[in-house]
Amino acid sequence: MRRYRYRFPLLLGALLLLLLTAPLSQGVEAASGSNVRGLVVGLLFASVVVTGVIAASESRRTIVFAVLLGLPPFCLQLVVPEASDVNVPRATHAFTLVFLIYALVPIVRFLVRGRRVTLDTICAALCTYLLIGIIFASAYSLLELYDTKAFNTPGSVPFSESSEGSIYFSFVTLTTLGYGEITPASPEARTLAMFEAILGQFFLTVLVAWLVGLYIASGREQPPE
Repeated sequence: MRRYRYRFPLLLGALLLLLLTAPLSQGVEAASGSNVRGLVVGLLFASVVVTGVIAASESRRTIVFAVLLGLPPFCLQLVVPEASDVNVPRATHAFTLVFLIYALVPIVRFLVRGRRVTLDTICAALCTYLLIGIIFASAYSLLELYDTKAFNTPGSVPFSESSEGSIYFSFVTLTTLGYGEITPASPEARTLAMFEAILGQFFLTVLVAWLVGLYIASGREQPPE
């Protein structure tokens, strides 16, 4: 099947836009009083879904599965701000979790099969790191929707009301920056946070060693001038 060019740089751009713009939209919403955040996050997540589908396009079957998994969370993202039923955000985070994990698998497979360092290789590695953080953020939000005392948050604002809080906590954990105003309280939350911190360090260590080894190996394969 035909591979899409620049599929990983496109996904990386969509992920960075989501991470950087979503928190800013919350401030704009507070100042204007309109539901700007829901629209912005919905559109940004749609771009992640589209680029995620492209990144996962190893065959027609994977594209179909990716679309089927990506449509429910995208549609639910638009409904969540107006929903009063707790099952709607639960379904949103659950579908998001499944879709992101499904999109992550072919990216990791691409990295493992790589034989030289290219732009796609570097972007795929960065996408993997960012996706790990967002996947855990969805897991934290889903956990808190079932256990409201899973995390100690400032002003007792739950992750379900502000996804930026779960994303912030997830990347603080992934990078082992050190906890500040948000801390895990329940055994399940502490276990998830511990696993994410270990995974983040393992990933960076293995990634740097793998990229250096791949670069050296590809250099040796080039014929001398």
